[in-house]
Amino acid sequence: MKKIQNIGIVLLLLISSSALAQQESILAFYGNHLNLVNPAAVSVNGETQFRTSVRQQWAGVKDAPQTQAASFMSPLKNNLAIGVSVVRDQVFIEKQTFVAVDFSYKVKLNESLNLFMGIKAGGNNYEVNTTGLQTYNYNISDPSLQSISRFNPNIGVGF
Repeated sequence: MKKIQNIGIVLLLLISSSALAQQESILAFYGNHLNLVNPAAVSVNGETQFRTSVRQQWAGVKDAPQTQAASFMSPLKNNLAIGVSVVRDQVFIEKQTFVAVDFSYKVKLNESLNLFMGIKAGGNNYEVNTTGLQTYNYNISDPSLQSISRFNPNIGVGF
């Protein structure tokens, strides 16, 4: 049994060491813009809020990564709340703009406990502009260097 457990641990370490990932830009603003991740957070404070955040890396470097976020949250009547969020992310030749509208509803379970339910609808405009890239082989065009422009819809729920 101990031998099987040791083999499992070694396999887990080998698999996890080859995993690659990249952090989404919205996670950098999670603390100030909770509705970017969970639409139910729009009505948690019960007050109108407008928040903005800017993150810029490598200041002074051309095409350095930069991200801006803005979110607006406001309660409505009958335990409803609405929120709007915009995130713009730019890294070198890649640009993304995410826009979403959130609706949230508060259910009072008892005197000290509330349940917040939310729904999100929006989309992400994703662009890659490869026209400014410098290639070293001028005679042959690379088909993988095509510019990309597409819209990806996004819906979600949160509690």
